Amino acid sequence: MFPGALFGPTFADQTEVQIRNHALESGCFVINATGWLTDEQIAKISGENGAATMIRGGSITAIIDPEGRHVVPPLSSGEGILIADLNLDLNLGRKRLMDSVGHFSRPELLRLLMTNPATSPAVAAQDLTPEQIAKALKLVNTAATNAVSTQAEA
Repeated sequence: MFPGALFGPTFADQTEVQIRNHALESGCFVINATGWLTDEQIAKISGENGAATMIRGGSITAIIDPEGRHVVPPLSSGEGILIADLNLDLNLGRKRLMDSVGHFSRPELLRLLMTNPATSPAVAAQDLTPEQIAKALKLVNTAATNAVSTQAEA
């Protein structure tokens, strides 16, 4: 449970974006619970310094499905409980679309090739032979030609 009600409605809006994004990227249900402060609690915390407006209206308690949608309407004020039946099959469907643990763990799709000795990712032009420069220019020209023809087809 997060203490909610920080910095007003903007905080609730930002938190909602974050929990919906987390559900999408993780392919899972997200349950977010924020605390709610009564007027009496706000008065005790803020005192005479005018902080009451900063700690009012920033709560969002929600249940988000793996597609980033609210399962039930969120609770943004007052105390309450959200109850929902979850279709756990949505987890599998979303994970098939977006593999968050990833293709990085599948050696048939991706591998890390290390060379020995190590090479530098950047090379100064004066350190290249004329043959290496010609090869690099040919690659750049081929890429540029392919880009232009792709744009023309679109």
